[in-house]
Amino acid sequence: MGPSSALTVSCLCLVCMPISLFLLLDGKDASIKVAQEIIQPVAEHYFKMEEPPVQFFYTKGDEVSDSLCEFGGLRDDDNLLVILDIPSQMCYVSEEEVLTRETVEKFVIDFANGKLEGKRLGC
Repeated sequence: MGPSSALTVSCLCLVCMPISLFLLLDGKDASIKVAQEIIQPVAEHYFKMEEPPVQFFYTKGDEVSDSLCEFGGLRDDDNLLVILDIPSQMCYVSEEEVLTRETVEKFVIDFANGKLEGKRLGC
């Protein structure tokens, strides 16, 4: 698995333990390309760390995405940036309307510094 990956059934089990960032998409090729351009540089930066604060994934607007939204109690929305902290049972959703590399980076930094307000999973 590289710095960022498409979320598939085969890698879904990897999400259960670590803290993961997801960019939820509509599944269109153009959206996936833009997502890779947005999160890949940020993911590569953190991938070099011994203990990165999150793992990075983007979804393809399929049943795995639907399951993730249901599990996290997330709105069914394209272009939604989310951090799921399974060990702490918390979910953090970015309020940014326009996602850029900078907004993804800030979201991760704010998470790592405890500045985000989240909600309990299952609530």
